[in-house]
Amino acid sequence: MFLDMFKQDDEENENPVSTPREELCFNILAGDGGIMRPAVENIFLRHYFNQEAKAEITQITTSLHLEFEQTLKQFFWMDEGTITAAIEKLKHLKYKIAFGNKTIDEAYIESLYRHLPTFTERNIFPTMFQYIIRNNFLTDLEQLSGLMVKEDATYINPFGDQMFYDATQTALVLPAAYLYRMGFRSGLPPESNFGGLGMIISTAIVSQFGHEALRLFNDKDEEWEHTSSPVETQDRFTTPSLNPNKDYAPSYEDGDSDYMRPKIKQNEYDYGSTYYNQNELPDQYPTEDGQKDKFNSPSKKEIPMLWSNYTRTHFLTNSKCLQNEILDPNDLGLSESDLEDEFIFEAWCPVHFPDYVGLRVAYNVYMATLRRNVEKKLLGLSDFCENQLFFISYALAFCKSMDDVENYDKDKINENLAMFSMFAQAFRCPEKSRMKKPDTCTLIGNIK
Repeated sequence: MFLDMFKQDDEENENPVSTPREELCFNILAGDGGIMRPAVENIFLRHYFNQEAKAEITQITTSLHLEFEQTLKQFFWMDEGTITAAIEKLKHLKYKIAFGNKTIDEAYIESLYRHLPTFTERNIFPTMFQYIIRNNFLTDLEQLSGLMVKEDATYINPFGDQMFYDATQTALVLPAAYLYRMGFRSGLPPESNFGGLGMIISTAIVSQFGHEALRLFNDKDEEWEHTSSPVETQDRFTTPSLNPNKDYAPSYEDGDSDYMRPKIKQNEYDYGSTYYNQNELPDQYPTEDGQKDKFNSPSKKEIPMLWSNYTRTHFLTNSKCLQNEILDPNDLGLSESDLEDEFIFEAWCPVHFPDYVGLRVAYNVYMATLRRNVEKKLLGLSDFCENQLFFISYALAFCKSMDDVENYDKDKINENLAMFSMFAQAFRCPEKSRMKKPDTCTLIGNIK
């Protein structure tokens, strides 16, 4: 009965292969839409990722979020409009961590299967299957009639194996299975948590505010709405939805004394030329009607970018360290339009903006945590100081392979660490060595 239902039949294969019995039964019980999926999720979480682990991850994520908010205020190469929009966007960024509240609630899980009889070892699987199907049908009827809660609004698929951005909720989603796969275990010392998983989360947060990010955080009722999923995103993050009919222009009051952040005209936030000409600035912003006409144009709907042209240009000026050892664009076979875009270097530079900033954000939170907690030495790692273990955890989390032939991330990781003075200090790297290079960037105040 079940074997035929899940047969792997290939039209070109004369000998179709059937799914192994144990895999077949597991898929029926716990696969997508499995008849006992909630119960299996609950068992997995109680054994591998409990409420205490979720609380730790929540605390880590909150600390990274607050630290990045302070770091944003040190981006003096951003104009006032960009920094204001970025801070506002960060305030609306949420985090869905590990699992939903009811997934771990045993009383709720038991209520989903209260119409089942008591099974014994004498019951065969097809019989149990029929009982469970009947139970789920009755439970669905109760949910539809309002006799029990229809669904858990906080639900997260705990079996998800990728972190991703959900634009419909303006949230980074971190499923329990992904967190477990990335090495998180409750009770590990801070250098492991922040150097490994903390660095991954920090980089993901910063990536929402890079030069490709959109300007606002959400507008769910418009045609620009996008929904991310682990399958769609894998290692990338999609951008939030936007309402092109809204007025996004920055506004300033007379007498503003913030001389460090220049005021940019509205069309400086267009995603066009990366060049900024101060002489071309008008005396005042475009009128409100002019802005609305632009966004309401039926022939061209533009989604405003987070960074203005001023910010993009000054980022290039202040990010020389990220552009070291970059390939000559003329040798890459790029089109003429690509060559005109100075940001094309992001595809080939050894270190990207989220990696550079994310490392420093994670390290600052780690050091603050270290000052508040008594350090525990890990068995077998007593030869390493705490700061060294932080960087080792970072490398272990990001390196795809320890094989030099297959490891595509090694150069990127080494380049990022070589520019960070705290790494050279922790490992006592000699002057002018490959892992102690001058940081020529001026992106985060005086942090190097």
